[in-house]
Amino acid sequence: MAQPISRIFIVSLFMFVVLLSQGFVSAQTDDTAAIRKIVEQFFSAYAKEDVEGLMSLWSKDSAELTVTRENFQKSFSDLNNIELKNLDIRKVTIEANEAKVRVQFDFSASNAKSGKPADSLRKENRTLRFVKQGGDWKVSQYFPTENE
Repeated sequence: MAQPISRIFIVSLFMFVVLLSQGFVSAQTDDTAAIRKIVEQFFSAYAKEDVEGLMSLWSKDSAELTVTRENFQKSFSDLNNIELKNLDIRKVTIEANEAKVRVQFDFSASNAKSGKPADSLRKENRTLRFVKQGGDWKVSQYFPTENE
C-alpha cells in the first residue's frame, strides 16, 4: 500500500514542479516583452531628443537620475538630427526584480553649431539596467557596454 502512495506523491510533486515552472516562464516572457517595449520607447525618445520622455522611463530611485538628465540635455544641445537605426536588442537577462539589456544600433548626428556631421555613421553598443518598482520596469542605468 505504501508504494502506490509514494507513486502518487512523486507524480503529484512532478506535476506541481512542471506547472510552477510554466508559470515562471510565462512571467519571464511577459517581463521580457515589457522590457523590450521600454527599450524601444527609450530609443524613440532619444532620437526625438525628448528628455522628458526619456526620464519618464527612468527609476526615480536611480542614483544616476540627475546626472543622466544633465547628460541627455547636454547631448541634445550639442547634437541635431540624431538618427538611431537598426536597433538590435541583443540580450535580455532578468533576475528577480532586476534586468540587464544589451543593445546595438547605428548612430549618426550633426553638430548643433556647425550643422556638419558630428560623426560618421557608427555602431554603438549600450547596456540598460532596469529595476522593477510597483510592478513596472524602470531604467536605472544607461552606459556603453564596453564599460561593464
